[in-house]
Amino acid sequence: MPLNILLKNEVNKNIKVKSYILRGISPSGHVDIQELFYLSLSKPKFRKHLMERSFNDDETFNSLLRRANLLYKLDTLPQGTLFELWTYFLIKKFFEYFNIDGEVYRNLNVEYNGKSITEIDIVARVNNNLYIFECKDRNITLNMLLKFYGIVKLLNQDIGVMATTKIFCGNLEKEEISEEFNIFILDKVLEKDENKIFKELREIFKLTEG
Repeated sequence: MPLNILLKNEVNKNIKVKSYILRGISPSGHVDIQELFYLSLSKPKFRKHLMERSFNDDETFNSLLRRANLLYKLDTLPQGTLFELWTYFLIKKFFEYFNIDGEVYRNLNVEYNGKSITEIDIVARVNNNLYIFECKDRNITLNMLLKFYGIVKLLNQDIGVMATTKIFCGNLEKEEISEEFNIFILDKVLEKDENKIFKELREIFKLTEG
């Protein structure tokens, strides 16, 4: 279930891609729950508590989680939807941290000739290149990969990213998938430290150090 409501300081935005219109949501300033997501990025244990909507022994985290639950009912969202939001804020934090002129959009509806044909979880724009993100709170199978590859190619884009809390289940390795399909697997992201995730994003976005 996608979270299509606007959070505070978010706006509806459209992206034109060839003959397609992607209608999504993008931040226009500091979104007032992003501190909760940013804090969860700092420690894997916070991410676990965020995904489970449970408290821990950190009062700052607890205060932010209580506020978010009151304002946005995070405690009622499916875990997959919450993971999409977390990934969206992850990319936003990545852009801010490295001072990258990038944009991020979530919950995009893809239209062709005025008709809705599919949905996309997240799109990131870096250096005028679009990166299509699919978020999965489960193991990625080959069927999921091929379906996602079809969407990326439909939009005439070169690179897709599958972000998952689990692993890829198949006979191919992540490196083979990126070489064969130009689909990058950002796996087990709730278990990795922030530096490791950011390093993988730099490689995906083809950004050099400095």
